[in-house]
Amino acid sequence: MPTSRESGAKIVIHDSTARADPDQDSVHVAPGLVTYIGVRMVNITRLPHPYPDKCSNVWRDSGLEKWARELNYDAYSTQICLKLCLQRFTIMYCNCWVPSSPPPKQNVKQCNNRKQKDDERCTEEIRQMYYNETINCDCPPRCTELSFEKFVSTGQELQQCSILTTANFGNGKNNPNNEIEIVNNNDDDEDEEDEDAEMKLDKNNMAKVVIYFQSLSYQEITQYPKYTVTTL
Repeated sequence: MPTSRESGAKIVIHDSTARADPDQDSVHVAPGLVTYIGVRMVNITRLPHPYPDKCSNVWRDSGLEKWARELNYDAYSTQICLKLCLQRFTIMYCNCWVPSSPPPKQNVKQCNNRKQKDDERCTEEIRQMYYNETINCDCPPRCTELSFEKFVSTGQELQQCSILTTANFGNGKNNPNNEIEIVNNNDDDEDEEDEDAEMKLDKNNMAKVVIYFQSLSYQEITQYPKYTVTTL
């Protein structure tokens, strides 16, 4: 999240034709560990109104569409639509904006939920109103949507397999400080190599990520009308 104090990185796997949302589409990668990400592509086709999903590939709220285009979101996205909608209600009711959604252009303060109890209470009420369907965000799902299901697991490498013990790095026993060992007979580069040899690798500042497609890597979900004119 934007306000998180955790260390690490975010890996975003998304449809290349759509702009990614790091908060929704990303996987957090922790330092000092190996992260395995299994990917399965899911292609969904929904039916528009009057069917229950009431899907749409275009914006229905012109105000949110204008705001999204100012943020360079050209194609309609359910996620960004909901974020902007909740941000709009937060500004209207709480007179502040939350950092988990795009900031507004008007001069409005940022909600300080850590120090201001009123801001925390108001933003929580907005979330509850959305979950209880008290406020209406006209953000239906897309009729055609390509998403990636991600299956994440983490683990630790054995010392002999670690990135810190390969490629001329110290093995940890003879080189407990994990200094880089460089062997080079070129006298012209000795000064530069001596400086590089003084560098130390800290495992807590490194991460390894393995991304792979699962054996059943593709799934297609298509909605069809149960009754048509010809079947009646």
